[in-house]
Parts: sequence; structure tokens; C-alpha cells
Amino acid sequence: MSNPKPPRSQSPRAKLRGDREDKEFTNLLDVGSALSAEHDSDKILEMILEKATENTNADGGSIYLVERVKQDSIGGTRSKFVPMLRFSHALNFTLKKKSNEVS
Repeated sequence: MSNPKPPRSQSPRAKLRGDREDKEFTNLLDVGSALSAEHDSDKILEMILEKATENTNADGGSIYLVERVKQDSIGGTRSKFVPMLRFSHALNFTLKKKSNEVS
């Protein structure tokens, strides 16, 4: 029988990558927990945006929602619903701005 090789020590780069992956996974778990515990959709969307920008090392980001909007037809035929893109939330670290839609 051969002796198993002892584990190699991690390079600094591999250690940083592992730490980053651990942080990203923790962020995903935080969002998952919030989805099950939080009932305010604005708070959930803000958290998703913050964690997404953190995980991707982005300077900012935005969330747009697709809504189905009723479009009246001519001649009294059935109305139809068309998809519309609506701005929801934005975040920019350089400008130190956070915004969400004003109702």
C-alpha cells in the first residue's frame, strides 16, 4: 500500500478565492433567510441588490420589474395585457446613493 500524500498548503490566491466564495455563499444564505422571514418586498429587493453588488464587486446596480399592464383595445374587444419594464431600485456606492421608486 502506498501512503497518501499529505495535503498541500493553499496558495494565498486559492485562500482568497475560498474566502470570497464563503462570503458569497453566506450572502446567498442571508437572502434566502430574508425571503422566508421578511414580508416587505422593498426590503427584500434592497437586500438582493446590496448582496448582488457585493458578490460581483460592482460599484452599483439596479432592479427592474416586469409588470403586466392592461392595454385597452379599440372596438370593445377583449383587453390584453402587455409586459412593461418598471424601475424598482438602484444603488451606487461611488455616488453614495440608494433609491427606490417613488409611488
